[in-house]
Amino acid sequence: MNFHKFKKDKALTTAQRGIYFAHLLDNTKANFNTAHFREINGPLNIELFRQAVKAVVDRVPAYRSTVKNYDECLFIVETNIIEKPLDFMDLSLEPNAWSSAISWMEHQRLIPFDLDRGPLFDYVLIKLSSLKYLLYHCYHHIIVDGAGVYQFERWVFEAYESLKQNRKINFVANLSDAYEIEQKYRISSQFQVDENYWKKELKFYELQPSLSVRRVNTDQRFIKQYLPLSKDCSFGIKGLSKKFNISEYRCLIIIGALYYARLAAQPEIVIDVPVSLRAGRIEELAVDLRSNVIHLALKIDATSSIADYFDYASNALRDKLLHRKYRYEDTLRQLGSTEGVTKFGVNIQPSPDLSTPEELETTLYRLHNGPVRDLYLTFYTDRNTSDITAALDANAQLYSGADLRLHLHRISQLINSIISLDDSELISSLPLVEPQERERVLVSFNDTDCEIASTTLPDLFSEQVVKSPEAPALIFEDI
Repeated sequence: MNFHKFKKDKALTTAQRGIYFAHLLDNTKANFNTAHFREINGPLNIELFRQAVKAVVDRVPAYRSTVKNYDECLFIVETNIIEKPLDFMDLSLEPNAWSSAISWMEHQRLIPFDLDRGPLFDYVLIKLSSLKYLLYHCYHHIIVDGAGVYQFERWVFEAYESLKQNRKINFVANLSDAYEIEQKYRISSQFQVDENYWKKELKFYELQPSLSVRRVNTDQRFIKQYLPLSKDCSFGIKGLSKKFNISEYRCLIIIGALYYARLAAQPEIVIDVPVSLRAGRIEELAVDLRSNVIHLALKIDATSSIADYFDYASNALRDKLLHRKYRYEDTLRQLGSTEGVTKFGVNIQPSPDLSTPEELETTLYRLHNGPVRDLYLTFYTDRNTSDITAALDANAQLYSGADLRLHLHRISQLINSIISLDDSELISSLPLVEPQERERVLVSFNDTDCEIASTTLPDLFSEQVVKSPEAPALIFEDI
């Protein structure tokens, strides 16, 4: 087949190929459907908003892409146009419009995308009232990452404002080819440096322990829990980052790694850390898939002080980030594993800044971040308010909602302890449980000084007969 006649065909990047084959192995075909929605309050011109979405989709190739298999060769194929990129749903007459919308979105995000036919996104405006809307956004991760999605939405609202003001829609998009960028990196001297670095690092990695203590079969594959950190806690993180001369993002990653190490009771740990490969403003304007995951390995010395641990961990993280372009998929190949060695990850999601017309206010709600093998800790940061929300995404066969809530409260407790204690305190002294949990385990569970109801063996036997009349009354074994 002559591929040259497909002028807009692009080969899949390493990340896209990994997602493609993982998608084929996924029984649900929906695990890579990443979804969120925005609550929009204010008078929204639906027709202008529809025009704005279409204008942006027409200018963004990723949102007009499908995946084609030509004689066992995979390509991203850009279509010319999508006639109806924004759907509309009116629930304003529903007695409980919000709940109805949430139920619909949770169901809709589980519907598989057809990679061959497309489109590989759902964009739906849901009307709850004349002044309240929900903007549902679901996309297959093979075409775009989180940073690209939020850039797409910035352009939608910029285009909407331009239409409102009768101005020409004008925004700068980075249409560079992620595949070509990756190929240039692979033939560069830096690729060889990075490959040698990770070869040396990975040979010491072993399978990491899970924080799950049980196996629970549930109806859903993944679950999520949130815990907004207190204002004092959020500002305390800022103080820590200044004290240790590191960014807030790295500070949170280091804390997340410490939590896993302490709870897993391991002197050496390896965790996943998702990273952006968008260096500079121009790269940030690209709407496609340009993210990676690195392995962060740490040796945890319980006799280290808090200050020593932060110094050591920040240097280790900085060292790994110097080699972040080397693909996670390649590190898995070197490990000889399709699933890798990690069971825990720490992700930082910066505030998805969005400029909206002054008459509109928006709030972001996340539904699904993608598949999770075991447990992922994510910190959502808000640049405008300095708020931080901790969230856990988990494999529902390993964790329950109660498990996640307990982990989140322990993480909050750990952060507060680090903030409040002196830097010279040992990391082994940092408590992982709340005072109430400590009281329950050390005192309440051991409080056996209580009255025992007066009863007799016949009474107990009678109660057992009532409970299990079919059970044997007596078992005799000749030993």
